[in-house]
Amino acid sequence: MPRRLVAVPVVALIALLGLTGACSSSSKDDGSAAVTTPAGSSDTTSPEDVIVPDAQVTAGIADIDDQIALVLTTLSTDQAKAKTQVDAVYDTWYSIEGTIKENSSDLYLDMEDGLGAVKNGVDQNDATKAKKGSTDFSAAASKYLQEWPGTDGSTTTKAP
Repeated sequence: MPRRLVAVPVVALIALLGLTGACSSSSKDDGSAAVTTPAGSSDTTSPEDVIVPDAQVTAGIADIDDQIALVLTTLSTDQAKAKTQVDAVYDTWYSIEGTIKENSSDLYLDMEDGLGAVKNGVDQNDATKAKKGSTDFSAAASKYLQEWPGTDGSTTTKAP
């Protein structure tokens, strides 16, 4: 009989811990969005998984080029502000990268590398490195836009 008395509180404790885990939600600060479902589980969608119209990608790439130009100008006088501007570049990138990755994984990687070099250049206060990253990003973006001009708003318009 003593075993039953011990077993009931242990079972109740396990059930309580199970409910606590089911009620929690989490989010990650890696650019992904955590969505809590009614059952309490999280479904995390990465920016790489979000597909947007090609026209939005075209506009986003133009915005990124403009933002990077501003970063390069700012870096020579205000590194802290340039770091904040790089964050804005990545916010724009996250909104379009899924489509780019789906359409051309090689150019996606080249653009990612270029953005990474811009960020590293800003973090190291190295304008030459940041400028090279900008050039690399723009070259890959130009190739991408030749293949995927994004003129009709679809997500699958490849140039003939």
